[in-house]
Amino acid sequence: MANQSGVRLDSLNSRQIVAGNRDTTQTYMGNLIYKIAPNVTLAWEWKRFLTNFRNQPLVEEKGDHVNMAIAFTF
Repeated sequence: MANQSGVRLDSLNSRQIVAGNRDTTQTYMGNLIYKIAPNVTLAWEWKRFLTNFRNQPLVEEKGDHVNMAIAFTF
């Protein structure tokens, strides 16, 4: 079994941002890879996206993304 995780934060210089433009974006992710047989692997991945806009807290965005994959090796 293998797993990975990560965090990313983009932050712009606030003096260069016009009100209403994207201010910061954060991404969190993790995945799990499990070999259930010598030729079959299962993988799951989850990502969380958070986007903030300058001076507009009501339009902040949040989103989740989930993947699942099955790999067969011949």
